[in-house]
Amino acid sequence: MQTVTGHIASIAAAFDPPESDPKVQAIVEGVDERPERSTYSGPPIEYLHYRSVGVSLMFERSKLDTVFVYALDDDGFTPYGDPTGFIDGIDFATSSREDVRAVLGEPYRAEDFGLFRIQDERVVHVTYDEGLIWKISVMSRDVSER
Repeated sequence: MQTVTGHIASIAAAFDPPESDPKVQAIVEGVDERPERSTYSGPPIEYLHYRSVGVSLMFERSKLDTVFVYALDDDGFTPYGDPTGFIDGIDFATSSREDVRAVLGEPYRAEDFGLFRIQDERVVHVTYDEGLIWKISVMSRDVSER
């Protein structure tokens, strides 16, 4: 399990509280955009999409469960605005799969993506497009363990 720094560290510390919690609010602090909301039932899931900054928050049963960060334009999301500050040592614009492994360690599962454990057993899911980072999902726990 790796301990990582950068904006990801505050996200890893913010899991499980509701949307109104200051730790959750800090994730999108300074964003001048009302989120687009979408909800699903069974179990109750709500997404808050901040498309202009490349971030989406997923709440399961009203608790923060996953944060999606887009490195590339996708589905109306602008790439995350600080490509070198999300995870110290990783640059969304240039980092390859090997660069990600140098910072996060060897993934415990790898296919066309990599799953990594970070502080407090949080999980980072990195997906790639043509060898570069496409999206990073920071999860409270591995979805296969839910």
